[in-house]
Amino acid sequence: MVETREMKAGKRKKLRFSKIYSFACGRASFEEDHSRIGGPGFSRVVYCNEPFENAIRRYAGNHVRSTKYTVLSFLPKALFEQFRRVANFYFLVIGTLAFTPLAPYTAVSAIIPLIVVIGATMVKEGVEDWRRKQQDIEVNNRKVKVHRSDGVFEHIEWKNLRVGDIVKVEKNEFFPADLLLLSSSYEDAICYVETMNLDGETNLKLKQALEVTSFLHDDSDFRDFKALVKCEDPNANLYSFVGSMEFEEQRHPLTPKQLLLRDSKLRNTDYIYGAVIFTGPRYKGYSELY
Repeated sequence: MVETREMKAGKRKKLRFSKIYSFACGRASFEEDHSRIGGPGFSRVVYCNEPFENAIRRYAGNHVRSTKYTVLSFLPKALFEQFRRVANFYFLVIGTLAFTPLAPYTAVSAIIPLIVVIGATMVKEGVEDWRRKQQDIEVNNRKVKVHRSDGVFEHIEWKNLRVGDIVKVEKNEFFPADLLLLSSSYEDAICYVETMNLDGETNLKLKQALEVTSFLHDDSDFRDFKALVKCEDPNANLYSFVGSMEFEEQRHPLTPKQLLLRDSKLRNTDYIYGAVIFTGPRYKGYSELY
């Protein structure tokens, strides 16, 4: 027991204080918005580190699809998209009239240019959609460390993440889903995040976990970790988050300071631990991007 404590103390010494922030600066209080938790639009309930409880709620998986077409839907859907355009529909009508005796020109001269233009546009659409599919495959198959049991973390693919999973993201890695920040390599539980993929801003944003979870510095600390999060439902607003976390029989308010958005990147921080809140097509940035 003594040796274990000494080892933990040794590990703690390696952690660094940010020296610019304190828990007092980021501490939130229950405001009017928090009173809406449990009502319409604020009904999400997440059991952190309890996969069976979350499985009952049947939350969406973390697989993301940004393509517009499938192999079967490409031809009919692409043709529909082309003839929704007024110009293409106009020339289709003109080409159809060319088959009647009333037209002063041949049908070939009217139809061939239309076929060439629409065919070239559909090819372009198909190539772009194929590239999106390849990008989706690359993103969905990225790996992240996830807590399985007994304080053991394993690498799994992003697409296999589930709501409530505890993940460990390391420096310069992207966040695989919308996460609730639990702790970081800093003892005051802050981290720096780059959101350029979401809002185009290059300046780093500061996030900070709740003080009550800031002690979670090692994989083994999550062996018996349990918490209940109640928060707003998924929405497209990147700059708001209202929720609460019940931990060790106490309720704590959550704000955007604790939310790490998918596709943003961890910077200037060795690692963070986070709980998956929103996944797949239900994460906050998805509605903004697609």
